[in-house]
Amino acid sequence: MSLLESNNEESRAPGTKVTRDMDAESAAADGTSVQESPRMPVADALGPAELRDAVSLLRRFHLGEPGAGEATRVPDETHIPLALSNIRNLTRFRYEYPLLLSPSDEDILTAKPLDRFLADALSEGTDRIVEDNLSWIETHIRDVTYAKDETVPARELIAEAGEALQNQVDPHGPWRDILKSGIDGLIDSVTPGSVILPYGPNVVLHLLRYALEQFAHWQRRELTQRVAEALKGLQRLVDTEAAKTAKGDVSGEGSRFLSNASLAGVLNRYGQGPLPMEADRLKRIKTTLGRLRRFQVEERPLQLIARAGRVPFDSDSSVTVLESTDPCAKAQKVYDKIASKYLKVFANLRIARLDMADGYDASFHDSWFERFDADEFSDEERQLIPAVVGMEDVAQLAGKGMRSLSAALGSSKPVQILINVNPHINPGQDADTPERLRLELASLGMGHRLALINQASAARHEPLLSGILDTLDGRHACLHLADSGFADHQPLHPWIVASAALESRAHPFVRFDPDGDDGAGRMTFAGNPHADRDWAVHPVAYIDGNNGLVETEHAFTFADYCLLNPEFHRHFRLVPTGCQSSNLVTVEDYLNASTDDQVRLIPTILAVNGDGLVQTLVVSRRLVAACLDRLNYWRSLQSRAGIRNAHVDLAVRQTRDEEHALAAEQRLEAEGEREQLVRSHEEELERVRSESVSAISSRLTSVLMGLEEGVPITAAPVTTEETIADESDEAPVEVAEEAVSEPWVDSIFCTTCDDCMRINKQLFVYNDDRQAIMADLSLGTFAEIVEAAEICPASCIHPGSPPDPSEPGLEELIERAKQYQ
Repeated sequence: MSLLESNNEESRAPGTKVTRDMDAESAAADGTSVQESPRMPVADALGPAELRDAVSLLRRFHLGEPGAGEATRVPDETHIPLALSNIRNLTRFRYEYPLLLSPSDEDILTAKPLDRFLADALSEGTDRIVEDNLSWIETHIRDVTYAKDETVPARELIAEAGEALQNQVDPHGPWRDILKSGIDGLIDSVTPGSVILPYGPNVVLHLLRYALEQFAHWQRRELTQRVAEALKGLQRLVDTEAAKTAKGDVSGEGSRFLSNASLAGVLNRYGQGPLPMEADRLKRIKTTLGRLRRFQVEERPLQLIARAGRVPFDSDSSVTVLESTDPCAKAQKVYDKIASKYLKVFANLRIARLDMADGYDASFHDSWFERFDADEFSDEERQLIPAVVGMEDVAQLAGKGMRSLSAALGSSKPVQILINVNPHINPGQDADTPERLRLELASLGMGHRLALINQASAARHEPLLSGILDTLDGRHACLHLADSGFADHQPLHPWIVASAALESRAHPFVRFDPDGDDGAGRMTFAGNPHADRDWAVHPVAYIDGNNGLVETEHAFTFADYCLLNPEFHRHFRLVPTGCQSSNLVTVEDYLNASTDDQVRLIPTILAVNGDGLVQTLVVSRRLVAACLDRLNYWRSLQSRAGIRNAHVDLAVRQTRDEEHALAAEQRLEAEGEREQLVRSHEEELERVRSESVSAISSRLTSVLMGLEEGVPITAAPVTTEETIADESDEAPVEVAEEAVSEPWVDSIFCTTCDDCMRINKQLFVYNDDRQAIMADLSLGTFAEIVEAAEICPASCIHPGSPPDPSEPGLEELIERAKQYQ
């Protein structure tokens, strides 16, 4: 969850704006405090002349006119972006730190926020009083470690917090023992060697150190095991060879029956025994044994090189701290020194494996091992070399410092370079002003092609630690670019500032792995808020001048981030109260406008001062140019990561157009085939009808003329008055003069939609081809046949004439059925 999302978890569709009255009663119902919510100052709108003059003055400031800048008001140091107004004070906001750093069985450092650890550490059966006071323990530890720039042993700190809690709750009563039992359970759940890491200026360095120290346990164990296996195997070869040449005497009870001299004669006559090892090979094995026995694993696995006074701790049992005026260059030299020591042990381990497998060929391997150097190390061997970290200041990356950094990243040496950056300023530049074209160190590192880049933020420990762990393979040089948010005279906590750098695209997460798949597979973009959009957009709320709550969406831009640095406030000017103009637009809208429209527009952001008043600030043209630069760089990262990539979008559009064209072509072909089938069917139907009419007429003539055998000729019935009286009062149905066929289904066009089945499943059935036909007409009515014909999507049901002339309402049904015949 991002900083702004944790501040206000409700989200709406982009662009929505909701306004409602906020009197005291409705505020209480909503749970919102009118006094604590940011509020627009109440003021009358400026008159036309005043408004025109104010807008003109603000535009001239935006364009850089010095006189306009002097005539307008600069925001004070209490002004912060509107989106951050609810977390001005971190005492009301829970964040990720402090962290509990613990070693794991897999020799990988694990990190967990303190509050999450305390909640997970509660065991079943823990007394309720301990559970209810976990937040007190957490707060105590936060207060004790606040502003510290060092780690503290976790068990000792939890025990201290528990003691303070016992004294607070019940110094001498029965609850003290209950609390102590629960706190002892918390302490037991802490892995030995764990530490508490607060949020300090060197939080990234501490996290990197503990991760590398934990990995060093695996390095030492792995290398010790490989050396031990080689020693065991080589010693076995030496012992076997010694047994071959030993003079054996017969001893024990059998010695009185055998003579050593006669037994030796038999062996010399009938068997020579195993062949002895070549002298050169035996000598090489013994030499390798001696070298491997003299090798000792590095006691201090981490070498840290930095400028004087930049490291908050001294050398100890796990780290060697070295000072240098050029840490990047010094790191390469230290790595070369360590690699030359490990060069010998790696060469001897390889020789040992060859000799144990009887695969050493002196004619080839002697010359190969003579030129064996660090460039020949395998990936597995590089992983076993102790880590070397160079810690450089971003201010030194002008001149020699930049050349040394480039040399380190372009080398084949897996050194790690850590640089704490300040996203407000341009690396290597002394000017404290936003640059139109900022030097992006991540892109510089990617230009070295085989360097691993990990640009992360201390405000999000999980992606930061994940990026550090990815560098432990030892294959490449690695550049860590970290932002902790610490700077002088800033109004908010550094953790908030570092989080805001992520939101504003000033310092996005970037991880580049040269061993990844081609293209987007090498770039990891996870962790960035709203990674598919230009800016992170979140809902904000404030109270307008009419006491109404305004809820809208806010894009957090680089200009919002720069407001957190008081030294950049000269790039902002306050818009006079009551000055409302369509020319005043957000920075996002200004950057999205055309060049012609930008001439009349004035970019602004919304800010809140120390009194909770919402004010509009005009942004200088230079700062807007810096916003555009950050946006362009962000879009280039999106493209490299496969998000909003122009080439991908073009390929998708082309594929979609081709699919649509193919579908249209297939549809036209299908329609043509259908029309052809319809014409053929109509022609066949007409032919059958013509033949049927001709045959019926011929037979009727024969019958009438008495020419057909077996057909008697009867007189026409005589109609009498009695016959007429017996007829029904209902008027007889008029039968059309033209003969009509019985109901039928043109099954070839049936779409198997089941519509007719829903009307009468006994009248309509499917044939073997899953197409509808009519079964027994006596099982249905003419009304059902007409209804089925009317709803049939293929119009393939033809009602014909009514099967039952006595069915009620036939006159209307026959009229409805005419269009389907």
